[in-house]
Amino acid sequence: MDSLHSLKLSEKAPELGDLQPGQMLAVACEDAWYPALVETPSAGGQNVTVSFAQLGKGLGAFRWPDGKDVHPVSRRSILDADLEIEPRAGGRLWVVKNAKNIQEKFKNM
Repeated sequence: MDSLHSLKLSEKAPELGDLQPGQMLAVACEDAWYPALVETPSAGGQNVTVSFAQLGKGLGAFRWPDGKDVHPVSRRSILDADLEIEPRAGGRLWVVKNAKNIQEKFKNM
């Protein structure tokens, strides 16, 4: 994700509970949803700082960029706070196992 992407916000923040550093999220942007890793959670605040992954080919496929792509995001743009991921290609590529469910949430925003 780059700074040109805009976050897509739901009407209200989902019930996410306390987010923890290292937790995997699905974050909605205008063009797509992106896997992201919590860098700095906000205790009860509206924003959280995340490191975005780069989308790969196919639904739910991603990889980590060479440098971190860190941005603050609104909790209202978080689609899912419990991504089910598994490594592929020796850990260079990753797949979100529950990508179809997340895609449905994104379409319904």
